[in-house]
Amino acid sequence: MNIRILYRLSTLTRNIIRYATVTSAKPPRMEISGITKYASLHAAPNGPGDARPTALQIIQDEGLLGKLPDKVFLVTGCTSGIGVETAKALYATGARLFLPVRDLKKGVEVVEEIRSSYTGNQHAVELLHVELDSLDSLLKSTLLASATPEFPSRVVTVTSGAHGITAPLRDDYNFEKIAYDPWKSYGQSKSANIWMANEIERRYGSKGLHATSVTPGLIWSGLQKHVGEDVKKGWEELEDWKPLWKTAAQGAATTVWAAVGEAWKGKGGLLSHCQAWKPAEEEKDGYAAHAFDEEGEGVLWRDSCGMVGVEADGD
Repeated sequence: MNIRILYRLSTLTRNIIRYATVTSAKPPRMEISGITKYASLHAAPNGPGDARPTALQIIQDEGLLGKLPDKVFLVTGCTSGIGVETAKALYATGARLFLPVRDLKKGVEVVEEIRSSYTGNQHAVELLHVELDSLDSLLKSTLLASATPEFPSRVVTVTSGAHGITAPLRDDYNFEKIAYDPWKSYGQSKSANIWMANEIERRYGSKGLHATSVTPGLIWSGLQKHVGEDVKKGWEELEDWKPLWKTAAQGAATTVWAAVGEAWKGKGGLLSHCQAWKPAEEEKDGYAAHAFDEEGEGVLWRDSCGMVGVEADGD
């Protein structure tokens, strides 16, 4: 098995034709004209493994099996849950994959799973050993340099309905002034992912770099290990939730559609169930009002740049 362990993302050169960054998190609202063909499949869900699409089905429906050998995807959060399924589906396009990981052992195991899922890709799956404090993974220049009108660069961030708990706590991101609350912390992180994508779209959309936030729906994954057994049991027993649960492969479908779907090329926005996500006042479980806050998004962007010591260009 051909696996290269790369320690610095800066070793990647600008001859990369395209980067689509898929991460475990919206711009001025841009919606798809009409309803996608997957809307009816989500109208009457019937639990994990029902007719709702999987990530691989998205690739098949887009006619992309083995069709992107000259493209590159970087997938974060790829060692569990929907991240694995996202990587497997994108690998089936024939593209080259880069997977940033902290745990190399888990990373190697995932690479084996990815490569065994599709035999038509001749590229290696590259592992990138990175830590949370590494800034070698800043990819903006590569994303901008590789974008073309025919194939714009795309950033896809994963958010969730939990973003509705709170907007980013602009005066206390790290809970230094108020008591730490795990649900508020999670909620603000999901809102921050939306705001990050919004700001990317606002700053760089006209230059060919677009950003979308997606919510995968209800999926059992490694995330639930941080939740008490009583809470998990309560979720399992909620009758209204039972038909809504998805497999990890189904949960990854919207992420993959945002990354490669022809209907979403050159756009940014919020997606849910492989279609535009509507605001809460228009549909149950829609996105919260604070999902769009141009002032807040700009503040978060500049604060984030300041925290990591890079210049907030475009101001």
